[in-house]
Amino acid sequence: MKILFHSLVPLRSDLGATKVLIEVGQALTRLGCECEFIDPKGMGNELGFSGADGLHRYQIAVRDHLVRHAAEFDAVEFDQAALPFPRQMFAPETLLVARSVLLTLHFSKIRFPRIQHWKHGLSHLLGSYTGKARQRRIEAEVLLTFQNADLINVANHDDVKELASRGIDGGKVAVFHYGLKEELNVALQKLASPRLEKPVVCFIGTFDARKGGGDMPAIFERIRKLVPGVRFLLLGAKGLLQTEEDVLGCFPANLRDSIRVVPAYSAAELPSLLKEATIGIFPSYVEGFGFAILEMMAAGMPVVAYQAPGPPEMLTKEFLVPAGGRKELAQKVADLLLNEPLFRSASSWARKRVENFNWQQIAVKTLARYESEKIKLKGR
Repeated sequence: MKILFHSLVPLRSDLGATKVLIEVGQALTRLGCECEFIDPKGMGNELGFSGADGLHRYQIAVRDHLVRHAAEFDAVEFDQAALPFPRQMFAPETLLVARSVLLTLHFSKIRFPRIQHWKHGLSHLLGSYTGKARQRRIEAEVLLTFQNADLINVANHDDVKELASRGIDGGKVAVFHYGLKEELNVALQKLASPRLEKPVVCFIGTFDARKGGGDMPAIFERIRKLVPGVRFLLLGAKGLLQTEEDVLGCFPANLRDSIRVVPAYSAAELPSLLKEATIGIFPSYVEGFGFAILEMMAAGMPVVAYQAPGPPEMLTKEFLVPAGGRKELAQKVADLLLNEPLFRSASSWARKRVENFNWQQIAVKTLARYESEKIKLKGR
């Protein structure tokens, strides 16, 4: 099968959205597929499609490209808002797949607690003037794209429910999880079992409101009350807040000495960074999936997360608390850190659980579904 992956942003393995495309494409290639990738630069736009009209310009560029070239491929994948145009504009026997790495439709229904920093305050103030109208426009574009796609590729079952609530036929929605690259998984699995003597609570991800940055000060304070001497590690925190000082400034002064912030790192550095980590937290309010959870689990770290789109695909109810449940999350972390048999059992389970999220197995299932949908297209 010949597959084209269209990317809204430059293709980089360190960006979550494009990392998915690259890694699933590599796995499909190993199955014998011919995979091609195109991003803004590949469409002659070196600077990308930014600005107020960026999405519209991108949609026109994708439309024009696929009108000319879709027939050259068996399947084309594109962003959830990329193609809000009538299906008949494009090659009838080419499978058109809309992929959601982070479903935009959730955002109008979820409130993210604000981070106490002037940059986040300014961002919230500016967004309040245009955010709701812009969100409605994007949602309309996403729904049109989904309605005209042959298949919708999502990574969690909460997305399926949300699409059903918007009138999208569940029969055209497929759930495919994500995996860890084999070499990273092997390196993380080789790490020694986490130690409980000097516990370190770890979070991997940008320090922003969606990922629970506004809840972390309270979570950290509560954990330290329950587990005196505990320390904290924030990996890959760089986002709207660029520096360690900015991130630490969001926490009470009495906590800062116990927090290590690593603004950015490479994938090769992750195993060494996790050597001292003991347990993971993931208080995100919405994810497509949540690579960071898999990474921490592969290192033998139990992870406690919010019951929100994404994490329940990997974690059972024992490791989930209601979204916004700061005290509940801290309590579960403390329960694990203060009970060694419970912790060791959870650590062992975490490493074994990661075996279910293998890119090659995911690629096999993806290819089978795409081939099945191609047969349906030919029969129309």
